[in-house]
Amino acid sequence: MLYSKKRINSDTQKNSKREQSVPNKVVSLSRGIKILWLRTIGFVLLDAILVSLAWKKAYLVSSDVVGTYAYQPALLLPILLITLSSIAAASLYGDRENRCHFFSLVKSLTFAQVILLLLAFLYQPESIFSRSTFVLAWLFNLIFVSAGRLISEAIIIVIPRQNTVTHKIFLVGTSQDTLVAKISLKLVSNKNMKS
Repeated sequence: MLYSKKRINSDTQKNSKREQSVPNKVVSLSRGIKILWLRTIGFVLLDAILVSLAWKKAYLVSSDVVGTYAYQPALLLPILLITLSSIAAASLYGDRENRCHFFSLVKSLTFAQVILLLLAFLYQPESIFSRSTFVLAWLFNLIFVSAGRLISEAIIIVIPRQNTVTHKIFLVGTSQDTLVAKISLKLVSNKNMKS
């Protein structure tokens, strides 16, 4: 068996030094992105709570009217997954313009309800929920989620107007430049408040 010594040339030494000198980069999120993620998570949680309340309310009302159906809380998770996925697919968790499209919200909730209806009645007709439960859940979903969106948007608009949450800015420059910057910032801030 022959042992060969691999010859190390200057290129491999340079590459190894480059690999050693590359620092580990840590991804840091700016404050705006953090707020965007928190707002999105908040809307998902709000919608999940409101959809589950709508289904529970629909079950209670329809069981009093129609009769007894066995309440199955394990079915709430697939209902939430399908409904929240439908809302997310319609991009209703994005920026303010997308969140305020209530016609798209109605279409998304209706689409999710149709999918749930098809799955339930193709899988086991009349054994999971009654038809009245589906209709009431659809109506309660529309009412609760739309009301939740309206209230949360009103809160999001009111908080910055009261200057509760502000971003501090330090301007450096000549007095004329800082005056122009202050006026520009004021105009941008007024534009954001109106939209």
